Amino acid sequence: MQFKVGLPYFTKNRQDRGLAAALEQSHASEDRKRDLLRELHAEVNQDYVDRRHYEERVADFDASIIPDAERRVETARSAYQAGRGSFDTVLLARRAVLDVRLQRLALAVESARAQVRLDYWSAAQPPAGEAP
Repeated sequence: MQFKVGLPYFTKNRQDRGLAAALEQSHASEDRKRDLLRELHAEVNQDYVDRRHYEERVADFDASIIPDAERRVETARSAYQAGRGSFDTVLLARRAVLDVRLQRLALAVESARAQVRLDYWSAAQPPAGEAP
């Protein structure tokens, strides 16, 4: 016959294991938090880059692409009025202007979406001096 009695002689080791597990869980939580912050930082940076890119493209459309397309319409219209061009050419040039304006509008929408995301990130940021 054999009896076993658990005496709390080595409670220090049991507490150390519990403490070690809690510390490990805390470190894992900190690691997850850092990973999430890195991901959020990458998203904010990408939104900023996207917004700048779209704004530059919209400026290109406003500065040169749309005026060039409108000049082609005027040239086609003048040629048609002078009897040297066809009405189809005028219509195609006018359609090209409309397509260019639609492309510019799509870029402006994407720029606005990126700006909204940036505004969201800045509104979600805690005030200075407070921990997230």
